[in-house]
Amino acid sequence: MSISSGLLGALLVSCGSFWWILLAPLFLKTPSATARDWMAIALGSIGVSLAVYAPGAGSGKVLLGGLCFLLASLSGALGLIIMKPLSESIDAKTATGASLFFGGLLLLFTGIPAASAFSRSLSTEIVLVTLALAAISAIAFSIWNRLAHTYPVALLAGYRFLIPLCGTLQASLFIAGEAPGPGLILGGSLIIAAVYIVSRPRETDHFEE
Repeated sequence: MSISSGLLGALLVSCGSFWWILLAPLFLKTPSATARDWMAIALGSIGVSLAVYAPGAGSGKVLLGGLCFLLASLSGALGLIIMKPLSESIDAKTATGASLFFGGLLLLFTGIPAASAFSRSLSTEIVLVTLALAAISAIAFSIWNRLAHTYPVALLAGYRFLIPLCGTLQASLFIAGEAPGPGLILGGSLIIAAVYIVSRPRETDHFEE
């Protein structure tokens, strides 16, 4: 986030859906990607290229930022793959607490070299924002894990396209100095459309109330 824009990040983190399509059959033995899935991946790839090519104002280091966001979405997909088998034996609260705790430890150890600089920049505003973000993350993950235990993941996935849509709208409204360029608008539309295609339940999916 410090080297790129919130607009670009909101779009590219949604690429975790595409990583899931590619990796889940390898690690979880799920059905292979269908023609619809490959079409969505191709559409999303074009969208990413357009978004990175002309992202708009306040985009920072676009190529480096784009690569980092794609790697972050890959990490998220790998995390889901790891948690999927565990979700059958542990409850939602435990899964959420464990993932946030161990993820926080990893971030803490990674940030040790910058600890002194961070401590000098601390202010009341930064502490409050950090606590608010931590609360939002914990609540959101708890709700998602609870829903994942109650409803089929394929059903919930139908709403994933709202993540990049809401993220880009909020970034445009609340982050000063950022404005979407033509590439980000067109590319973002393609990415959101691709995520929507991927998220729609297949005809073979059956849901129980």
